[in-house]
Amino acid sequence: MTASHLPGATAAIGKPSLEISYDDAPWKRCDLTRTGDGWRTSLRAPKSAGFATLGVTARDDAGNAVSQTITRAFGLR
Repeated sequence: MTASHLPGATAAIGKPSLEISYDDAPWKRCDLTRTGDGWRTSLRAPKSAGFATLGVTARDDAGNAVSQTITRAFGLR
């Protein structure tokens, strides 16, 4: 995951947050680690899970924020 501004923006982007829900169960926060080109996490789905929904939020130090939810982002076997 990589967050970026529109050209010309100068505010620093902080650490984003990522949450996951398996089969519409309550949200669980994911631990994110910064990499050279974005952020990384490990996911551990319950064996019975059929799909995952993702929610991500990114903020900058000027008070701007963006949130996105991807319902049933991917299926699981």
